Amino acid sequence: MQRKTLLSACIALALSGQGWAADITEIETTTGEKKNTNVTCPADPGKLSPEELKRLPSECSSVVEQNLMPWLVTGAATALITTLAIVELNDDDDHHRNNSPLPPTPPDDDSDDTPVPPTPGGDEIIPDDGPDDTPAPPKPIAFNNDVTLDKTAKTLTIRDSVFSYTENADGTISLQDSNGRKATINLWQIDETNNTVALEGMSADGATKWQYNHNGELVITGDNTTVNNTGKTIVDGKGATGTEIAGNNAVVNQDGELDVSGGGHGIDITGDSATVDNKGGMTVTDPDSIGIQIDGDKAVVNNDGDNAISNGSTGTQVNGDEATVNNNGNTTVDGKDSTGTEINGDQAIVNNDGDSTILDGGTGTRITGDDATANNSGNTTVDGQGSTGTEIAGNNAVVNQDGELDVSGGGHGIDITGDSATVDNKGGMTVADADSIGIQIDGDKAVVNNDGDNAISNGGTGTQVNGDEATVNNNGSTTVDGKDSTGTEINGDKAIVNNDGDSTILDGGTGTR
Repeated sequence: MQRKTLLSACIALALSGQGWAADITEIETTTGEKKNTNVTCPADPGKLSPEELKRLPSECSSVVEQNLMPWLVTGAATALITTLAIVELNDDDDHHRNNSPLPPTPPDDDSDDTPVPPTPGGDEIIPDDGPDDTPAPPKPIAFNNDVTLDKTAKTLTIRDSVFSYTENADGTISLQDSNGRKATINLWQIDETNNTVALEGMSADGATKWQYNHNGELVITGDNTTVNNTGKTIVDGKGATGTEIAGNNAVVNQDGELDVSGGGHGIDITGDSATVDNKGGMTVTDPDSIGIQIDGDKAVVNNDGDNAISNGSTGTQVNGDEATVNNNGNTTVDGKDSTGTEINGDQAIVNNDGDSTILDGGTGTRITGDDATANNSGNTTVDGQGSTGTEIAGNNAVVNQDGELDVSGGGHGIDITGDSATVDNKGGMTVADADSIGIQIDGDKAVVNNDGDNAISNGGTGTQVNGDEATVNNNGSTTVDGKDSTGTEINGDKAIVNNDGDSTILDGGTGTR
């Protein structure tokens, strides 16, 4: 470090406001040496700051030492010396203050060997001449919208579908699932605040565009699309959709459970000839919530799992002609305006092979359209005012009730509005309580075949037809018990009732009216 000039020290002291200054005459020789004359030392150096003391010429050192002697008794000299040392270490060659705490670099001793410091215990340290340790592989990155990126395994998991990925030279990412299906990611956008990722891309042939947004919703545009949802899908909130497809011939395989609430849609397809295979079952609740919605003709929905529909929601809704819905699992519909299956279109077919339980104002199956068919192979239980097992509004409706029909609490088992309706009731029915009706048809030319046994009690009605040219065939045995209870009631001209089975009427009941 170069020695500071006395001129600099004089200027610093003058600016500090002290009442003294060194009288300096500086003579610089051609060799660069600086010689000083006429040096005046301060009378009381104890009043100077550490910085000022450090800048005094060497000629004044004896004066300083003399004046520091009283400090040694109190220990103040140690603090002062320490302060001077700190100031010196933090001064660079150009006399600029450097606040870095790093220690100075030791002088070079002209040796090529790098010394190895001993350990505190005195053991020698053997220099490491081996390769650097292999860094730990990066951990998988899990995003909050059900996406996981594993850079080590080179996989991308969306929901529970695992894809291997390859990064391309053009910046896109190629995906391939275990079945060999391929797709491309063109856009990858991360929301760091919410820890979500949005993906956008195309199918391998470029015909289908797909998006997976920050809310965990899959949106696909294009024909012949297949989506496999093997994991559980949870959709909550107005406008939220689990899987959305716009295109013909769409296929959705819902192997995981489907949970929809708050007005959301689990699966939403717009296009003809769509197919949904729902093996995982679904739970749907709250008004405007729909588990599966298809807008298009010739749709097919297979609900193999159990369905629980409540609080004004809808399990399956199809808006289009020639729809087929197969409810193979059990279905429970609970609450006013709740509907298990709803179809708006002609030539609809609903097969309820599983048992159905309809409670507190709900509807199991509702079809609006002509030439509808409902096949109820499973048992149907309806309880509560306003509850309906199967409801059809349209002409030429057909209901085949092969399972038992149990109606109570003011509910309706089968309710048809339209002409030329036919009901074949092979499973028999039990109807109890006021306002309860097993089969009701409002329309002309209705035909009802009760092949099973019927038990009507406590003010209930077995079969009621309001229309002309109705025919009711009671081939099984009928028991009617209690005041205001009625086996068969027809309001209309040219009615025909055939009671081929035995009838037992008790305690104020009516067999046929």
